[in-house]
Amino acid sequence: MSDYTHTNHSRPLPDAFAYRVKEVRLMGGPCRTKVYELAKKGHLKLIRIDGRTVIEGDSLRTLLRNGNSNQF
Repeated sequence: MSDYTHTNHSRPLPDAFAYRVKEVRLMGGPCRTKVYELAKKGHLKLIRIDGRTVIEGDSLRTLLRNGNSNQF
């Protein structure tokens, strides 16, 4: 997974299998609460890996490609 530092603007989404919730937030994506809301609605797929919950990469890219600003 990528190592990003916090900035005031969005970063490009690297092509990865999965992303940590914090990593997505720092890239300008939805906050932690919204990530879990979107997963509950079926818009994002969450995966447990070694006790950590991550966002499945393809589901995040699909949401960002097809979603609208009201979802965030």
